[in-house]
Amino acid sequence: TFLAYWQDKLAAERGVWRTSEDSLHGLSLIGGWAGARLAQHRLRHKTSKANFQTVYWLSVLAHVAGVLAVLSWPLWGQ
Repeated sequence: TFLAYWQDKLAAERGVWRTSEDSLHGLSLIGGWAGARLAQHRLRHKTSKANFQTVYWLSVLAHVAGVLAVLSWPLWGQ
């Protein structure tokens, strides 16, 4: 995910084809949210877009909730 953000940052600076925000959010949702957060901080990329940040944090919450649900699945039948 960090590399995807880095590629998008370079593309933005060069004015060429960009990685879609949906793709960046999808990477966060499937577990790349830590790399995304690191990239946002280190590269200063997508940090000032409030709407992007809202969706990013929702994807983090969805991922964590999904992991917790899977880990607690054996407890559901008790």
